Amino acid sequence: MLALSVSLIYPYDWQVLGRRPEFIIVRRHLQQNLHFTIETIDENASRKPIAPAYNEPTFSETNFTECLSVSEDLDKGKYVFCIFDKRFSTKIAEIGFIVDDVDLPSLRSSLDCIEKLFLQCSRLRFAGNGPGKSGTTWVYRLLGNLPGCRVVDMGTANLSGVDARELPNVGYAESYHGHLTYHLNVVSDLRRLNFVTLHACRDLRDQVVSEYFHKFSMMRGSHRPDLDNLPAQDMLKFNNIHKWSSSIYLAYDAIAWKKSSDCEVVRYEDLIDDAPGELRRALQKFGLVLDDALARYITTKNDFKVMTSGRDRGHADPNSPLRNGVVGDWKNYLSAETADRIVDHYRYYYEEFGYAP
Repeated sequence: MLALSVSLIYPYDWQVLGRRPEFIIVRRHLQQNLHFTIETIDENASRKPIAPAYNEPTFSETNFTECLSVSEDLDKGKYVFCIFDKRFSTKIAEIGFIVDDVDLPSLRSSLDCIEKLFLQCSRLRFAGNGPGKSGTTWVYRLLGNLPGCRVVDMGTANLSGVDARELPNVGYAESYHGHLTYHLNVVSDLRRLNFVTLHACRDLRDQVVSEYFHKFSMMRGSHRPDLDNLPAQDMLKFNNIHKWSSSIYLAYDAIAWKKSSDCEVVRYEDLIDDAPGELRRALQKFGLVLDDALARYITTKNDFKVMTSGRDRGHADPNSPLRNGVVGDWKNYLSAETADRIVDHYRYYYEEFGYAP
């Protein structure tokens, strides 16, 4: 049972941390005498112990949750953090992590918040849901970084994200990347299985442009090969958009989700404007309260630059699922006529989600 006596909440395996990483540990036996080591991993996958200095550990009010932080800069690279039980000379946990130049806030003041969330999340499942190119990947990753949680590798788990019959295969404290359309049976399953569901939405003009690059640049030839040779200015005309875009047909499905109150809606633009504040707001609906430092920590670890290995927002890569991460990029690709027709045709959507035409 030793392996169950300590839980390492942060980071989960192979996350990117700053030069002075912190490790959040939950103990189940306060008298357990622990020893910690860090090992470097070189290009040949060989491991070599190092002995960095640590700050004095910080504890939660109950003393069950501990923050151990390195007090000197580590070089960029891959490492393994190990926890040993001194009494039995037994390794009881280890986790890989990557050091890079990421400026993460300290979690030492958040331990009580983390401890409570860790217990709450262990009894919940999570879903970042919405149409394609609306920010669902971002939302699903944010949820998967709550204390004790992890994102589900959809491919490895053989999950499509579009079939509600998959939902029972999602474990507790796991985050599912969904494109589920609204139906009472879907909602019933989400409630029965204790899902916290955040539904992403986005200005349809930006959503369509992002979908175009996803289908006809990144995945060229796999969607509509018969349309591949048409230039972008033709593909992005109002009438032609409806020949290939699936997300635009889901505009009113998003309204169904919003009006049902079975989820909390998160606008992509609000995440861009204030990701920590928007994450805190959305989760309050479900009784999950994040303090400011934890919200900033989670959103910083999942911002555009970290997820794209160094690209700033606006630096586009048409072959990446995270193309450029900006709001209003539709102005560079849609004609004024097409943009106006989208807003006019889907005016109810724009009004319902508070988008100014």
